[in-house]
Amino acid sequence: MEERVIAYLKNPDNPPDLDNLDFDSWPQTLHVNTIAPLRVALAFKNNVIASEKKVVAFISSYMGSI
Repeated sequence: MEERVIAYLKNPDNPPDLDNLDFDSWPQTLHVNTIAPLRVALAFKNNVIASEKKVVAFISSYMGSI
């Protein structure tokens, strides 16, 4: 399946312009969406270890916007 079709299925009202992607902004986007949540989890590591359930939950921006 073509990438444009997949992106359209995810967000039919605003499909991305794959011909004009801003590749220079991707490192910051990846850092915010992957590295930063892990750093936050690490900051709470001792609290999670001491807790009864020992759960860390992550919600993506897509799920958070529903």
